[in-house]
Amino acid sequence: MVPVANLRDEWNQLHTVVTIGSIKDALAVLAAGCVDIDQGGGPQGLTPLMIAVFKARAHVVEALLKSGANSSIAAEGGFTALHLGAQERNATVVKMLTNAGVDLEVVAGSNGLTPLHAAESGGDSEAACGEALTRMYYNSGGHEIAVFFTLSLPREGLWP
Repeated sequence: MVPVANLRDEWNQLHTVVTIGSIKDALAVLAAGCVDIDQGGGPQGLTPLMIAVFKARAHVVEALLKSGANSSIAAEGGFTALHLGAQERNATVVKMLTNAGVDLEVVAGSNGLTPLHAAESGGDSEAACGEALTRMYYNSGGHEIAVFFTLSLPREGLWP
């Protein structure tokens, strides 16, 4: 079972500095130890790690993972940081999460979306090539995994 974020309506200081992208401020907040690194905030229950992943802030993702952020936590609807990284087609962040041991086949909510489905939903609306596929391989625990990113799908995203 996927752990669910400790939901609160508001964001904590870490959410704010991660959104801004300040690694210096993120490290200072983490060092102060005054926030819950895995707190889910806002209407979707996003953790600071999920925000860093969504905003493609790889340096912040790395710092959060090294500080003990739980990469397997699910937000509202069951989506994880890996779903977001796959949706945004950020190979660097996906590799970081994979190396942190996330479940590659975690299913989100009642719609049954896996991170692969999220990657497919993250199509580039500016791409004119309707049939173009990019294949990305990454190594996870000695197993070669192929992720196909469909460039022709409209960019719908995971959240309304």
